[in-house]
Amino acid sequence: MNININAANPDEKRINKRQVVFLILKILITIALVLAALYGLNTKMADFLSAEQAAQRTQEQENAQLQADYDIANAYYPMTDHYDGQFQEIYEKRVKADYIFIGTSHVTHGVTPEEFEKSGKKFFNFALNGSNPTYYVWWYNSVFKPNNYPKPKAIIVGMDWFMFDTDWLWRTPEYDFKYLRTPGSTPSNVANTDVNSIAGAAAENPSSNLYKFTGKWYDTNAIVTYITNRFSVFTSRSRFIDLVLPEKKEAAAFVPEQKDTGRPTAPIIEPGGFRLDLFYKGYVPYQADYDGKSAGVVKTTFYQKEEDDFISLIDEFQSEGIPLVFIMTPEYLPGRDAPQFDDMLKIINQIATEKNIPFLNYNTDLVSDINYDYTNYSDWGHLDDKGAHLFSQKLYNDLNPILHFTD
Repeated sequence: MNININAANPDEKRINKRQVVFLILKILITIALVLAALYGLNTKMADFLSAEQAAQRTQEQENAQLQADYDIANAYYPMTDHYDGQFQEIYEKRVKADYIFIGTSHVTHGVTPEEFEKSGKKFFNFALNGSNPTYYVWWYNSVFKPNNYPKPKAIIVGMDWFMFDTDWLWRTPEYDFKYLRTPGSTPSNVANTDVNSIAGAAAENPSSNLYKFTGKWYDTNAIVTYITNRFSVFTSRSRFIDLVLPEKKEAAAFVPEQKDTGRPTAPIIEPGGFRLDLFYKGYVPYQADYDGKSAGVVKTTFYQKEEDDFISLIDEFQSEGIPLVFIMTPEYLPGRDAPQFDDMLKIINQIATEKNIPFLNYNTDLVSDINYDYTNYSDWGHLDDKGAHLFSQKLYNDLNPILHFTD
């Protein structure tokens, strides 16, 4: 009798199919449980942070009654980094600036409002590192205006010869989700804020618009940035211990002092070399050793969309009746090797001419000794703290006849 040892057992096939189905179900259930756990953690972290912020705002309000000018003494905010401080001003409105600066890191680290305050007017530096025109279209229409920041008497716009290059200027909305609040959130100085008008703006601009993904579906870096900066469970992962084991803190008695600004007394240097302890109304010094040597040839790529978005932003400002001035902060000319500078400058000059906007260029017609002293710089393009104060003094003197700060 022949026995076929290779004959398949139908029952075994059925068993194998059942095992596959059960395995798939187990995987799906595991994924569902992980997502549910993340959702629960995210909700708990968001509630924890909200409660903490509410308690902090309550404490600040109590302190403000003891010392009316405590919050505005030096416009310093407890913050995680200097970007946090720049966004807080939009919500808290402690300065309520008459004039604002926007632009890239060359302005962030190169223009200090302190040198302009002798005019008696109020200034704030909203320039953000790596910001491009497309970013500022989002910032102005999704953050600045919906939160009813006072309309500026003028905007000083930082210009760069590489400003239309998104390879150089990397900032996207996803990067700043962790600094955002839902439009309509009550600021800590609620007594000085029209809450009803803010709530109205929130209805016109729902919070979902703030967190809209702007990257490409295949851009993994943009996707990761979106996820990690959108949800509290990721942005505040360092607070898990506080969430699980909250420390009981007793509120310290507030002792009013005329010169108490709340600033740290020791140097705080952020990653990248930014002096957070010297943050002043949006300005933050960039600290790095620089010997004046060239970093080699630097090139830029022109993207038409960035020029188009910049022009649309300028048109929007002008349609709202906001005077504009273009500035280009000084660069260390002996250390800069930029063969495309003149070609890119022609595009900028043409925009300034067509839009009838004054353009103060401190790398061409307004070159000074600042451009040739490397001790004023942290690299060929960024002024250090000493250089920023020198330049800001000069910029104030040049802008005053145009914008009439002292009138």
